[in-house]
Amino acid sequence: MYSYSTTFGSGYGDHTIIRGTRGTLYSPGGEGSPQWWFLAETRSGWGSNVVFDLKTGKAKPELVTIPGNSEVPPVDQDDNLKYHTDDWFECMRNRKTTHGNIDTGFAHAVAVVMATRSYREGKKMYWDRKNEQILDHPPA
Repeated sequence: MYSYSTTFGSGYGDHTIIRGTRGTLYSPGGEGSPQWWFLAETRSGWGSNVVFDLKTGKAKPELVTIPGNSEVPPVDQDDNLKYHTDDWFECMRNRKTTHGNIDTGFAHAVAVVMATRSYREGKKMYWDRKNEQILDHPPA
């Protein structure tokens, strides 16, 4: 599962979280940050209301690094939030389309779904523009 949320001005830091069945990957720097940590899931909570339990104290976060590189990547990468927010306000004032519009979001979502399917199915995926479908063979 991939979840995105924001609190803008009243936020408690910026981070990205990807939750899985074996653990959670999180980036304390948010979009653009090369620093990622892995926290192993210590027990399955699917049979209860507690799905993610950090209180067990058994798992410790591990820095995710490239093999052979123990250097800790920086956290302070910029995702251009000010640029995007300014663009959004300007477009609201002038009734223009934002740089990151619905079409851009759709294209990004398709790319993520294609990458996930390609990984899981072990084959190349193709985009059929005309029919807006993901295919496992080149479109006709």
